[in-house]
Amino acid sequence: MQPESVMAYVNRLKNTNLACGKTLLELTTYREVALWWFVDVMFYYYLFNREYAGSGRKTGLIHKIQTSRLFRALVRKVYYIGDYPLALIAYLILLRFNRIKQVTSLGQEKTILITGEDIEWRTFYAGDQSEPILSDQFFHAIIQELNEKGAYRIVSTFPLKCPYIPSIRTVISKCKHWGVLHVPLNLFFRCRIGRERSEAKLHFRKIWDMMKDDRGLAELLELPEDPDGEIRRKIKNYFAYDRPEYVFAEFVKFISMAETMLDSIKPAVIVIEDEYSVFERALIVAAGKKNIPCIAIQHGVIDESHKGYLYQADEISLDHSIKSPFVPIADVTAVYGQYHKDLLTRAGGYPENVVVVTGQPRYDRLTDLDRQPVRSRLIEEWHLDPTKKIVLWTTQCHGISDAENELNFHTVFDSISSIKDVQLIIKQHPGEPGRYDTMIQEHLRGYSIDAHIVAKDADTLGLLALSDLVLLLNSTTGLEAVALQKPLIVLNLGGQPDIGNYVLEGVACGVYRPGDLKTTIERLLHDDACLAQNREGFIRRYLYRIDGKAAERVVALIEECAETRGVGAVRQEGTK
Repeated sequence: MQPESVMAYVNRLKNTNLACGKTLLELTTYREVALWWFVDVMFYYYLFNREYAGSGRKTGLIHKIQTSRLFRALVRKVYYIGDYPLALIAYLILLRFNRIKQVTSLGQEKTILITGEDIEWRTFYAGDQSEPILSDQFFHAIIQELNEKGAYRIVSTFPLKCPYIPSIRTVISKCKHWGVLHVPLNLFFRCRIGRERSEAKLHFRKIWDMMKDDRGLAELLELPEDPDGEIRRKIKNYFAYDRPEYVFAEFVKFISMAETMLDSIKPAVIVIEDEYSVFERALIVAAGKKNIPCIAIQHGVIDESHKGYLYQADEISLDHSIKSPFVPIADVTAVYGQYHKDLLTRAGGYPENVVVVTGQPRYDRLTDLDRQPVRSRLIEEWHLDPTKKIVLWTTQCHGISDAENELNFHTVFDSISSIKDVQLIIKQHPGEPGRYDTMIQEHLRGYSIDAHIVAKDADTLGLLALSDLVLLLNSTTGLEAVALQKPLIVLNLGGQPDIGNYVLEGVACGVYRPGDLKTTIERLLHDDACLAQNREGFIRRYLYRIDGKAAERVVALIEECAETRGVGAVRQEGTK
C-alpha cells in the first residue's frame, strides 16, 4: 500500500458505520476517551510496512506453541504481573539514590514536567565546553534556559521500556549524572490500576464478541493484500487482548498511571516529545482531565504523509476537548518552521492558534560545533584521518526491506571504494535492531575501504559538523545537514516517492539508480554551489532561525502557558 491509500483506508475503517450502528472509533470509547487514537499511528505503520504480507502464515511446532491459547494466556499473565516488579524496581532505584524524598516533596514549588526518553540520553558537546556532557540531548537547551530563570523545578519522566535492562541502566545513569529529577512512570502503578485494566479488558472483550460477526466490519477487513486475515487478527487483539502488546486495556492503565503521577507531581506545565506515542498520548489525556497545559515540541520531520500529525478537519476539537470522538493533542505544538505550521493547520486539522513557530532548541548548539577544540576532539574520538574527506551515512535499515538494504550497502560501498581520499562514517539509527549491525559488518568485509561504524547513540550533530557530505534516505538529519551548510544526497533505491522535500527544495541531490551515486558524491565534494544557493531560504521556511535562541522562545512559551493554563493567547509566530 502507498501512504495515501493506507491513510485513506485507516480513516474509512474507523469512521464507517458498522451494521451495529456505530463506528469503530465510537466502539473504542472508554470513560469518554476514544482509545482508537492510541493505535491510529501504530496501525497505519503496521499496514504501510506490510507486516501481514509475505509468503503466507508461519507453520511448525514453535509457531503452533506460540499461537496456542495456553501459551498466550501464560505470556499475558507474565506481562500483567510485570507491572508490579517494575514499580518496585523504580522505587528501589530512587530510594538507592535518595530521590524518594524529593518525589514526595513535589508540588510545593512550580514544576515543569518533561518526557525524558531513554533514546535521548547520551553524550554530546554543548555550549563553550571543551568536554562532552551526558544529558538529555532533546531537552538540554530548554533545561539550561529554565535553570537560568530559577523559577521552576524540572522533573523528567518516562516508562521503563522493554528490553528492561538497558532502560533500567539509563534510569540509574540519570540518577547518578543528571541534575534533573527523573521519575519512571512505573513508580505510579497501583493495584487499583491493575484492576482497572482488568475491567477494561473485560469491557473490550464484550465489545469484540458483539462486533466480531458484524457484516460491515467483515467487508472493511476483506482486502486482497491480506488473504490470511492478519489485519482482522490485529484489530481483534486491540479489543480481545489475546497476546501482549499495546491494546485498549493497556491504554486505560497508562492513562490511570499518568493521572496518579500528575496528582503527585502537580506540574504547572508538561512539555512533551513524540506526542502521538502511547505514553505521551496518555499523558495528554491525563493532563486534559487535570486542566494542566501541555506543550508538544516537534521532534522529527513532518511531511504530507505523517500520520502522527495529519488529521481530518473535524477530528481535533477547537476548544481542546480530549473527549470522544476528538483526538487528544497538546494545547500548544511548537514547530521548527513556517512550513510545518502551514502543513499542520492547512492539511493536518490543527487550529491556527495552537501551532507556534519557535525553531528547534536542540539546534541551538550548532553554532558551537565548528570550534577547533571540539573538532579536534571529535576527530580523535572517532579515529578519523583529518587529511581525507568525510562522507557520513545515516542509515534507517529498520524502515526498509532487506533487499533494499542490501542494494544500499553494495551501492554505497562500491562507490566509496572507487573514490580516492574519502572515509565513510556509518551512523545507524538508534532504533535499528542488532541484526542490522551484523548485516552491515558482513557486507563491509567484502570491501577495502576506510569505514567507521560509530555507536548508535553517537552525537549526530557532532558527526555532521565534521562531515564534508551527508548521505541519507529521509530523516531529521537532513535538516541538520542543511543547517550546517553540508551537501546532502538522498539515496532512495526502493522505488518509493521521497519522504521529505530535500530534493524538491533544491538542498539535496536525489540518487535513484545505483550507478549515479559515485558521480554525485564526486561532484558535490568538488562543488556544491547548486545546493548552497537554496539553503538560506530553506532554513527560513523549515527551521525558522539558527540563532541559538530557540530554547529561549520555547521557555517563553512555557511561561506563557503556565500563566494562562495553556489554552489562552499563544503567539501566532515564534517569540522574537
